[in-house]
Amino acid sequence: DHMTHLATLAAERHRRDEERRRQALEDALTGLGNRHLLQSRGGEIVAEAQRSQAAHCLLFLDLDHFKLFNDNFGHLLGDKLLLQFSQNLRDCLPDAALLARFGGDEFVVVLGLLDRDREESVRQAAGVAATTLEALARPCRLQAEDGQLFDHVCAASIGVAVFAADARVDEVMREADQAMYR
Repeated sequence: DHMTHLATLAAERHRRDEERRRQALEDALTGLGNRHLLQSRGGEIVAEAQRSQAAHCLLFLDLDHFKLFNDNFGHLLGDKLLLQFSQNLRDCLPDAALLARFGGDEFVVVLGLLDRDREESVRQAAGVAATTLEALARPCRLQAEDGQLFDHVCAASIGVAVFAADARVDEVMREADQAMYR
């Protein structure tokens, strides 16, 4: 009986530790990975690029005019929009993509194992970006506090950086962020 109690306590402590670890790497609103997950997985991503010798790409997305939407409709509806947007994003990407909410209305996608040929991998990354923008342009159905349903079409800006084995994740993110603003 004492051993069972100790085993139960140990299992509970393990469950709490796992929950804290999950919360530290997961965005509370969307359930996507967060900035910390990207940083912790950065080394793994570069190592995979080195092993495979195939290019990877990082997409940096920013929801256009989100602050204006939040100011006009309130934070509750803004959260609903972010949830719908993140679900649309999740639905249009391959399962192997690493998807994270970087903060606020910014999202990061990392796709691996593109072609070994740089020009072809750039074409593939551009194709993924175009498909992603098309999917995200679908209206988000939202319910206002008064119960009224309405559709909101999101626009997103996207920047793409293709990288290979010698990349540093922070540099790749900066490059994708700058591309987004261009």
